[in-house]
Amino acid sequence: MMVLRDNIQGFKRLDGEPIHETWLRFQKLVLQCPTYRLPNNVLLQHFYWSPDSVNKGVADQLVQGGIMQQPFEITSTLVDGMTKIDRAWYTRQDQVSPFDF
Repeated sequence: MMVLRDNIQGFKRLDGEPIHETWLRFQKLVLQCPTYRLPNNVLLQHFYWSPDSVNKGVADQLVQGGIMQQPFEITSTLVDGMTKIDRAWYTRQDQVSPFDF
C-alpha cells in the first residue's frame, strides 16, 4: 500500500502522454489504493502538477478561477468530461512533429 501511495504522491505525466491517458492512469492508481488516506484536495494537487502547461491551461478554463479552486468531486467530473472529448478526438497521428515546420 505504501508503494501505491508513493506513486500517487509522485505522480507525473509521461512524455507525450495526452491528458486523457494521464487522467485515466491517475484514476487507476487511486482505485488501486482505496485506503490512500489522502484528502481529496491533496489528490487534486498531485494530479494538477502532472499535466503540461497547455493541458493545465485547458483544465483551468473549465471553471472560473481554475480547477484547483473546486472540490475534487467537481474537478473529477469536469476532467472526466474533458477526457471523453479528448479521447474521442485524439490520435497519435494528430500530433505534429517538431520537424514538420
